[in-house]
Amino acid sequence: MKIRFDATLSCDESRGGYRILYPVADGFIEYTFVHSVVPEKNCDIWRMSVVSVLNEKGESLRRLTKAHAEWEMAVRLLDRPDFIGGYNHGDEIGKAPRLMLDGVSVSEKELSDFREFSKLEIVMESVGYDPASPADAVLSHCKRYLFDEEGVHLSQEVTWLRDVVLDGKLNSYLAMMPPMKREPSAPEKILTDSFSFGEDQVQGIATLPVRRKGVKKITVEGTESGYRFVMSVGEYEPLYPNSYLALLTDNGNLNYHKMYIAFAGGEKEAVAEGETWRASTHYRIEKN
Repeated sequence: MKIRFDATLSCDESRGGYRILYPVADGFIEYTFVHSVVPEKNCDIWRMSVVSVLNEKGESLRRLTKAHAEWEMAVRLLDRPDFIGGYNHGDEIGKAPRLMLDGVSVSEKELSDFREFSKLEIVMESVGYDPASPADAVLSHCKRYLFDEEGVHLSQEVTWLRDVVLDGKLNSYLAMMPPMKREPSAPEKILTDSFSFGEDQVQGIATLPVRRKGVKKITVEGTESGYRFVMSVGEYEPLYPNSYLALLTDNGNLNYHKMYIAFAGGEKEAVAEGETWRASTHYRIEKN
């Protein structure tokens, strides 16, 4: 595994970011961690972005996940026009990330060329704002990424800075994954067409959305492509009526099979100032 900072990286309106490469047969799977800045969305945040497949020369072969999609946080308050979190929804402003390679702190300047690692840690802190009043801070968000041979591990904490009420109809999420349905540049090539919840048998995706309660693992894969996307979550703290509600959807026939596992929702839930949400997510992309 290896990492490099690339000032020209521009996916999701980013101003540079990190390319993180996992070796696979005949090339690499590349994760990008980028600095998305969109002032009109009140967005200035470092976040997980597009995942692609590269050949042995480092040239892009195909995109595996949808651009502009969130992986980390999407929180919905009652009677608000949008979620809080990331590039797509905005209203999140963060600090520069802290990186450690195999336990040693490194700077952006030290990663101008690829550096190999066994464990990469990225820690970032941010503040989330009320979509109805974008100057009002409502939460602090800390996320800790660990990239290792087992995949990508994400731990998150959301601490509420004032009393709020959650939306009772739309869930809040701290675990999402956006695999593509078809290759963007070659729509005839299907990347994913099947799924399973938990340890169930894999089945074809017939109609969307699909929901099930009490699920901590979702797998989406491609029968012909051989790609498998696995997202699993650990113990949530605290629990809500819709905690562990799994959702697979394409959000209106878009070109992805978006995977969600809800953290909160199910009723109009009051959350007190000072309360902290804790969640962990594991992501893994494989090729048979």
